[in-house]
Amino acid sequence: MKNLMNKLSFNKKKQNTQGVQFRIDPKTNQNLTVLRNYYSAETGRKITTGEICKKLINQHIENLKLQTIEKDVL
Repeated sequence: MKNLMNKLSFNKKKQNTQGVQFRIDPKTNQNLTVLRNYYSAETGRKITTGEICKKLINQHIENLKLQTIEKDVL
């Protein structure tokens, strides 16, 4: 089973999203800021926390699906 983290890709145009609130510790907040700045610079527009969370959630689901398929095959 691979557990590699792929680079996230964002559209140039922001999609409709729903508001969600959560609390994070200071270190996670620093890391999130680094991610926002990195992906904002890469796309040429402001990337929001929500967009990053949405991509991570969807990517994780895809990874779980792949792991399940690999597990079923083995």
